[in-house]
This record gives sequence, C-alpha cells and structure tokens, in this order.
Amino acid sequence: MTGPTGFVAAVGVWVVFSIWFLTSRRIGTTAWRVRQETVTAGSESAVAATTPVEAMQRWLLSSGTPLTLGLQWGLAMLVLLGVQLVVPRLIGGDSPRDWVTAMLFGTLSLAAAVIGAVSWTIAKRSRWLWLPAGKTRLELFRHCERLMLKSLLAVILPMFALSLALWFVLDLRPSLPPGYLALAMLGPALAAGWFGLMQVHRKFSLDGLAGLLLILGWLSGLIRPLFRGETEPEWGIVLAVLALGVLLREVAYARWREADWPRTQSSMSS
Repeated sequence: MTGPTGFVAAVGVWVVFSIWFLTSRRIGTTAWRVRQETVTAGSESAVAATTPVEAMQRWLLSSGTPLTLGLQWGLAMLVLLGVQLVVPRLIGGDSPRDWVTAMLFGTLSLAAAVIGAVSWTIAKRSRWLWLPAGKTRLELFRHCERLMLKSLLAVILPMFALSLALWFVLDLRPSLPPGYLALAMLGPALAAGWFGLMQVHRKFSLDGLAGLLLILGWLSGLIRPLFRGETEPEWGIVLAVLALGVLLREVAYARWREADWPRTQSSMSS
C-alpha cells in the first residue's frame, strides 16, 4: 500500500468516489416550489419549503451542499489515510518513511480530482436552469462559480487539517517547503474547478490539451518532487499551473457568455 502502487490504488479509490458522488441522489421536483405552507392541527405556524436558491444549489450539487461534500470527502480521506498507514504494519511491511510521506501527501492532493468532478456536474446540471432560474447566462455562471469556490473551500479545509496532523502529530514531513507544498496542492484543485465549469460547452481538442497540461503540471510540480525527495521547489511549474487556472477561468467565462439555449438543448438530447 505504499509507493507508486499504493498511490495508484488511492487514485482508483477517488475515481470510484467521484463516480458515486456524481451518480447518487437527485433532488425531487417538489423542492422547486417557491413557498409551501403547512398548517398542523392546533398550530397556526407556517413552515416554508425549500427556497429557490437552496433548491438550485441542491440541484447543481446532486442534492448535496458544500458542507456535506466537505464532510464526506474528509471522512473518506481520513479512512483512506488510516488504511495506508495501518495495513503495511499489519502485513509486516517496512516501507521507507519518505515513501510513506510522499504517498500520503500525494493522496491528499487528489482533492483536485474531486473538485473537477464537482464543477463538471455543476456545469452539466446547470443546462436545465437556463430558463427556470430566471438568470442571464453570466449571472448563472457567477452563481455556479461561487458554488464551485464554496465546494473548493469545503474540500481543502479537511485537506489542510489532515496535512497539519501528518506534519505535527505523526511527524511526517515532506522535503518540500510548506508554502510551496500548499500552493502545489491548491493550484491544481483551483484549475480543475474552472476546467469543470468549461464543460458547459465542450471543444474536445482544447479541453484535451488543457486537461493534459493540468495533469502534467500536477505530476511535475508536486508528485515527482514528493517521491524523489527533492528539496528545491519547482516554482516555475506551480506558477504555470496557477496561470493555467486563470486562463481556464477566462475560457469558461467566454463559453458561458456565448452559450445559447438551442445549443444547450441539443447537447442535452445527444
């Protein structure tokens, strides 16, 4: 469970988690009611139904919220890290401490995959809201972007909390400087969020190139230095990933601005 084999296993676990999150739980149509008053026997108090804003958020997140997403991700990551720490000792394995440290922090950096999956489903499910939401294309984009950033915050807080626990409690400290390590983990997650919002309208050649550059930046700026035990930060790569994130945000904005209902409708039916 340590080294590249364990890291590949962790990637597989998060692929399964992302598929589960995207395919589970759908909001009911009754939640779109603006207001519903229910008067119980012997009581005159009215109970309001889910508001349109709350219903729209639950629809975009597959009936979830950023808080529940962060709790689910944090719990799943805690279990996975625990398995990666405990199983090798139970089977009598003696892995180098540097490899264990690299694997654990590399696993934490898979938050980028979760954020990419969340923003992709936000963009996909927003197609049904062009008319019901009563918002312009750019207003809907800003709403989805804010929701993506809230989800990002909900995911990175457990990530950094677990990183601090590994660093100070278990004394598992990578050779890379803390500031660089934080940016190298945050940059791909932020870029993946905007990459997912780009998928409101797909252009496979551009999207494939952007996805490839994002993965290469994550591998070159974080994973390779971690497993090689390098002490010199690859600031150029990390800054390039951050610049890529800004560029992806502009591309996503342009796609939402140029999108139209007939195009979206045909994409939904295909």
